[in-house]
Amino acid sequence: LEFDLIQNNNTVIEMVDLLGNVVKTIDNQYLSVGHYIYNVNIIDIPNGMYTLRIISGNFFFNGSVVKN
Repeated sequence: LEFDLIQNNNTVIEMVDLLGNVVKTIDNQYLSVGHYIYNVNIIDIPNGMYTLRIISGNFFFNGSVVKN
C-alpha cells in the first residue's frame, strides 16, 4: 500500500468486507504530510473481495482488494 498525504491529519486505513465489517485496521494515527508505504500482512484474512478504505480529514479513498 503506497500513498501520499498532502495535509497533516488523523488517518485511518482499514480493510472492509462486503458486509461493511472492518476485518483489519492497518493504521489509525495522526500522520504528517508525506509519502507512505505499508507492507500489509493479510494472511489472517479469508480469501475474498474487500474494500481498502483510507480516511484522512476530508480525504476519503476506497479501492478494491481481492485475496486469492
